[in-house]
Formats: sequence, structure tokens, C-alpha cells
Amino acid sequence: MALSPFGTPKAVSFLALLLCSLTWGDSLEATGRSRYSVTLDDPSRISGPSTFQLTVFDTRSSGGARRWVYSVFAEEGDLPGGLPMGALVVPDNGRVRPELFNPRDLRPVTVLLALQSATTRRSERWAEVEGSTEERIQPVGVRLRREVEVTIGGRPRDEGRVQLKAKMSEGPIAVRGGRNPVTLIGYEEDLLFDSSDGDLVRGEWHYDVRRGVGDDSREERWSLTLDRTDDGSDLDPEEFDRVSSAYEWLEPVVRALLPGVGLQAVKDASKRFSAGRTRHRNGPLAEVIDQVEDLLVEKKKIASRPQDPDQRAEQMMGSMAPDFTLKDLDGKEVRLSSLRGKVVLLNFWGFT
Repeated sequence: MALSPFGTPKAVSFLALLLCSLTWGDSLEATGRSRYSVTLDDPSRISGPSTFQLTVFDTRSSGGARRWVYSVFAEEGDLPGGLPMGALVVPDNGRVRPELFNPRDLRPVTVLLALQSATTRRSERWAEVEGSTEERIQPVGVRLRREVEVTIGGRPRDEGRVQLKAKMSEGPIAVRGGRNPVTLIGYEEDLLFDSSDGDLVRGEWHYDVRRGVGDDSREERWSLTLDRTDDGSDLDPEEFDRVSSAYEWLEPVVRALLPGVGLQAVKDASKRFSAGRTRHRNGPLAEVIDQVEDLLVEKKKIASRPQDPDQRAEQMMGSMAPDFTLKDLDGKEVRLSSLRGKVVLLNFWGFT
């Protein structure tokens, strides 16, 4: 099993581990919108590095909690997260809670957690440190049940920018034991903030791991680069309402795009989508709507395909077999239900 959680069955437990160590701080301006360009290089993904755009809307849920609604767009390759839209909610206790996401692909969620960690660094005013100092932090992207000791330092860089760096200062850390151990051998953060408003302009996160021992070991590097592509903007009350309304309409539709959803659920989602498409077509989530429209068509085709025989057989194990009628060697009809409670010997034969 790869260290990185993306696309693995244990992604949910990894996400829970990360969220337990995070509480919400000031990040985007309330009711704001920001756009980012993301490059994520995860060695555990066969498809290689992924590059995509992430737009984040800072809104409120119907219950009043803070909600990040994000949209994802990729010009090439697969769609990170498998969904064009997702959301994280922060209730009153301050704990981040994923509301809409694909547990099999946590790339967009991990980017948002990286944004949150950068916010924490800024709020702790690390960039104002004279020289360097030692701190303990929860590293981004690493499946680790402990904090890591790092050396941090901040300094001005260029006009109006403040740079902050953190580098793991303790020795190798065991991430997983067993026959194929995984060891964390390095971790770095390089964050660049706008000194006027404190917003993250660029962020880089890297960690290095060693897999195995001795001559059979190999080293891998996981990297995440995040670049802000706009200056950010506040949502006026009308835009705020349109984002919230569009999300409430789209959320159950997007859930139908998750893996394993049946044909009837996809049909119901298509009806809901058709009913609200005209109203929200030109709103803030217009790009998401276009993607959802195409994905629903593809999802309906996939859900309409005959189910794999092995999957059907597995679902039928332990349940009542469907009734059917066959003719015996004498031409008499034999109904399966008439044999209930009896021992039946089946002899399969044929001609060549």
C-alpha cells in the first residue's frame, strides 16, 4: 500500500487523521472567491503528476456554518477528485468536515487542507521570526500520527511579499513497519504571502520517503505546488446567494457521479439537473454546470451497462435465487420453486 492516500481504500481514515489535527482559522475573506493553479506529483499514482485549476468560494451553509465550495477543472488527464465540485464545512466547534467529496480520490481535499495549514502558519506569525526557531507541525499530505519537528524562518522577499520556510530537523521517522517499511526522511514547506493582506500567493510542500530496507529500498518524493492566479474578490450579497443556491441544487446531482451509484439514482439526478439548469446556467458555478451535464451523460451510459456476472453472483450469495422453469429429459417442465427443500443433483453435459 502506498503512503499517499490518493485513490486508496484507506483514504477516509487518512482524511480523518488529518482533520483531527486541524481547526479553522482566518483564510479566505468571508464570502470571498479565489482561484489557484495546482500541480501535484504523487509517486503512488500511475498516471503521474496532475495539473488542475481550483476555484474556492467561501460561503455559509444553511445552518450558518462556514463552507468552502470548490470547483475543479483539468484541461488534460483525469478529473482530480472525480467530481467537478466539492465542499468542506466548518461547524461551530471549528473542526473541518468534508461534505461533498470522493473518498477514493482526495487530491482537491488535500489542497484545501494545505491552504488551511498555510493559514495556520500565517496566523502564528512565523514569518516575523528573527533568524530561525524550532516548532512542531502536522505535515501536509503525510499519513503520520504525530507532529514533526521543523526549523522555521521568515524573511521579506521582494516588494510586498513575505516568505516563510520550514524544514524537518529531526531524524528519519517510521511511518509504517512490517516487511515493507516506510520511513519519512524529509519534509519542507516554502510559503509566500502578500504582506498587505496576508493571503497566500504561492505554496510548495514536499516530503521524501524511503520504502523498504537495504539494497531493495527506494526513495520517493511527493510534491504539491499551489499558485494564486487572481487577486481574490469578495462576493456581493447577490453572488453569495447565487453560489449558495446553486450548490444546494447541484449537491445531490454531483453525488450521483460517485462510483457505485445505480442507474435509477442517475436518472433521478438527471431530472433534478434539467429542472434547475436554466435558472443557474449563467451563475458563478456555470463552469461546474457544463461539466456536470457532460458527466451525467457518461455516467448514465456506464450505469446502463449489464452488470459484471461475477458482481451479480456475489450479490446473490445468501439470497433467494430467482425462480425459473426448464424442461427435463422427458420434456416435462420443472420449476425451480417446486424443488424447494429437496436435494437436487445437476449434471452439466454437452456435445462437441
